[in-house]
Amino acid sequence: MPTNLSRVSFDIPSMELTTKSFARKLSILVEYGYLTKESLKKLQIVNSELRIDNGYFQSVRRWWNNQSRHELYKYLRDELNEYGLFLDVINWAFNKNRYDKEVLNIRDENIDFIRSIIPGLNLLKQLYPEYEMLTSSIDRALNNFERFLARHPYGPTKVLIFNNNLQKV
Repeated sequence: MPTNLSRVSFDIPSMELTTKSFARKLSILVEYGYLTKESLKKLQIVNSELRIDNGYFQSVRRWWNNQSRHELYKYLRDELNEYGLFLDVINWAFNKNRYDKEVLNIRDENIDFIRSIIPGLNLLKQLYPEYEMLTSSIDRALNNFERFLARHPYGPTKVLIFNNNLQKV
């Protein structure tokens, strides 16, 4: 499957917007991570964002809106693959200039976001344990996240500015 880089930009304002875009699209996984296995709900895609499907007549609505587990798989596969590419862009920008305050902020936001969605992704695997395409896609994303976190083991960095010079704390 060819990788589409058309939506991933390398400049700081675009990286900030891309961070916010992924946070908006996948933010429900943060909330989803706090559910128990017994209270897991199915997810639906509404306006290119994940939502928990809480309503009555869930099965009829899911059928009517073509919200099958396969549609969820395709959405997550595409979004998580693009997010993995974006993490590579962050690594590229970070390696180019480790003390750029804006790059550090973007990196730190994404580290926090990754840590917050991992429990939700793991619970989603528990909801669909027999759907191997979905679980393998989530596993691939989790491996990408682990690699990203391993490259930045100290997590969010506090940066102080003294006379316009950045210093790590």
